[in-house]
Amino acid sequence: MIPYRFAIRATDENDVFLVNDITWVKSNPTPRQYSRRLVSSTEPFFHFAKTNDYYYDRDAFLYEKPKEKTVTNKKGSAYFDKIYSSDLSSPERLEAKKALHRAIQETIDGKISDFRMKIRGVHKLAFGGQQGGRNNEIKNNGFTIIKMTGKKMKRDIIESPVASSKDIDHPAIFPLQVIKELVSLLSPKDGIILDPFCGSGTTCLAAKELGRRYIGIDLSEKYCKISRERLK
Repeated sequence: MIPYRFAIRATDENDVFLVNDITWVKSNPTPRQYSRRLVSSTEPFFHFAKTNDYYYDRDAFLYEKPKEKTVTNKKGSAYFDKIYSSDLSSPERLEAKKALHRAIQETIDGKISDFRMKIRGVHKLAFGGQQGGRNNEIKNNGFTIIKMTGKKMKRDIIESPVASSKDIDHPAIFPLQVIKELVSLLSPKDGIILDPFCGSGTTCLAAKELGRRYIGIDLSEKYCKISRERLK
């Protein structure tokens, strides 16, 4: 639990806050034949910030173009049945049907990629019933429509195989792709990346390949030499 103890202490004792706990999921963890425990296959990366104006390029992080799909007039038709069978008042049903027609047309026109409808008495409240805009709409109007833009949801997970290190004399090498995801997300072109424990230089290498400047520091002269060789 040392990484999490560190994260808690960092926020308790320093003027920083935790933006995300990003989990690296190892698709090929070291095989273990445990009979009474599970194989460890994740490691955390903590994104701390000092102020709310930190650099953030969300679109550079694990982005995949959404798959195109054909939308027909039947899209959302099941919601009409739910509106008819609900206990909404006549004016509420009329407004719900109008809003549903608009959402279907926006989907057909490509203005939104999809939508969900929640109807009072038919569906559970959003977010477990917590107070908020969605639930206020459901309570006051009888329904709410959640529209989706089509951009892929960015989750706090990076999945990657463990790096091959047979040619690099260092015991703990992160995959280059994992570090490149974080450098792309959190720094601008020509920005400076500092790694005060640079080891075999993977962070510096990621920065160099992505057009950032870099500073690497390590106590081991041996590891500094490995880093320089990799950066050539």
